[in-house]
Amino acid sequence: MRGRRAWPFRITIGLFPACRSPAAWILTSAPWRQLAIRCALPRRRARILPLCSGRKKQTESKQMDIKAVFLDIDNTLLDFNECARVALRAAMEKMGERYRDDMYPVFEKENNQIWKELEMGLLNREELHEQRFERILRALSMDESKGHAMEEVFQQQVGEGAEHVQGAMELLQYLHGKYPLYAASNARQFRQVKRLQKAGMMPYIREVFSSEQMGANKPSRAFFDGCFMHLPGLLPENCVLIGDSLSADIKGGRDYGMKTVWYNHDHLPVPENCPADYTVDHLSDILHIL
Repeated sequence: MRGRRAWPFRITIGLFPACRSPAAWILTSAPWRQLAIRCALPRRRARILPLCSGRKKQTESKQMDIKAVFLDIDNTLLDFNECARVALRAAMEKMGERYRDDMYPVFEKENNQIWKELEMGLLNREELHEQRFERILRALSMDESKGHAMEEVFQQQVGEGAEHVQGAMELLQYLHGKYPLYAASNARQFRQVKRLQKAGMMPYIREVFSSEQMGANKPSRAFFDGCFMHLPGLLPENCVLIGDSLSADIKGGRDYGMKTVWYNHDHLPVPENCPADYTVDHLSDILHIL
């Protein structure tokens, strides 16, 4: 910054404790050889806010009093987008259709929409699987009658996908030494356990909670009621939920009284009324929070 001295901060990370208005000024501090350095940065001018240090990290962890960590699976631990690309290609080719790269954005749009309808209770899981590829094929101006068969091939292929999200294994290894870890997913129980096992992640996770098992989907209270029924003595306010979906993970966890960390892997603008306690662009940033 012109006309100001640049201080050699020990550590900085990209996270946002609480969501403030875009023009808010945030007062931060970081230690350097026992010297408290204070500065004010405008949110519009800096993406990395506020500055955080080891001392700050320890204070924050004590204030939160965390006893357990819940993690979403798809696009938080395992790269669903990459798995879905491979599965979509396989489904198209199995049905005698030529796969094109421009098909995936159409799939992604329709798939995201139908999952949001599931979260809102507008349809159930069976209806999702019945309708998903019919909608996708309709949007691609292709034969909708192949939808059921393509859904079966897609499900089989996705069940084999175990690509890690960058930094996910390192995060599990770090958290496993400090907290009991639980996975929370709206996908099918058997498929998610199989994928986590294939990815080498199950040794770090005590239990997988799925909407299929709970009889309800995130973000509903019924989903989290089911999770905590399996964990007597554990209180929501002593737990953190890490996930990539604001509507399913962050809203659901926040409404239930849990602390939340939004993994913003697409680097989207942070909503002014963001429900997350923290927002991170990279999983490695969470090591400086917990």
